Amino acid sequence: MPPVPMTRLWFGARGIGLGLMLLMTACAAPEVSKPPPAPRLNWTAAIGLLDGGTAQQKCSAVLVAPNLIATAAHCFYPDVSADPLPPSAFVFHPNLGAQPPLPEAHGTVIRAIGGMVMQGHITPVEAPNDWALLEISPPVTAVQPVAIASYSTARMLERVAAGDRLFVGGYGNGTNDALHIPRDCRILAHDELKLQLDPRLIVTDCVVRVGDSGGALALIDRSGKPVLIGVISGFGKHPTKTIPLGFGANADSFAPLVQGPVISLLN
Repeated sequence: MPPVPMTRLWFGARGIGLGLMLLMTACAAPEVSKPPPAPRLNWTAAIGLLDGGTAQQKCSAVLVAPNLIATAAHCFYPDVSADPLPPSAFVFHPNLGAQPPLPEAHGTVIRAIGGMVMQGHITPVEAPNDWALLEISPPVTAVQPVAIASYSTARMLERVAAGDRLFVGGYGNGTNDALHIPRDCRILAHDELKLQLDPRLIVTDCVVRVGDSGGALALIDRSGKPVLIGVISGFGKHPTKTIPLGFGANADSFAPLVQGPVISLLN
């Protein structure tokens, strides 16, 4: 290759420098606006409407694993028949009525159920068995499932005395399209009621509505972390006191089954 003249080399070097500047300018990444961060979901997004396909089959449910919800047993037993509805009849709508909307999930298998509890007036004798675990598909991954706690009523009251807050929530608002959260209510000790009750029964003075069944009974600590202590079963009146009574099935009855095999015979 013949030698390059000095003048050409000088201009060539200048041209290279200018070329690099142009190349660097051309290769600079254009500013791209970042997508807005996904909205942070409140834990209550794990509560949803459990729709059995008819106006009478509207219940609530709580996500306890990505593919599993806890609800009330009587949601599977229409009051017109002793035969339970199949799990495939149910659609779970988490976070219904709030933002952002989450994809629905369909019932696949009843993993376990507390008993054959018919729709209608749920008695304090039936309520402790009024729970069920329903597997769903596809799994709900946009919100953290609610952890389950196995507490006696005495332990619940101790936690409340130490600063925990009772939360009660379901889709019994009349239109079943938004979360109904009774306010200013509390867990009642069985001794306070002066009634002989099953120790697995949770009793509150919360105003519970039709459609709240299967919703969450939870304790929220001072940091805002919830634990599920039961699911809503029904409501009634005290035989002598003029106070509302809300019944719930203690989560202690089904907590060991969340990771277990299918034991229900209703599928």
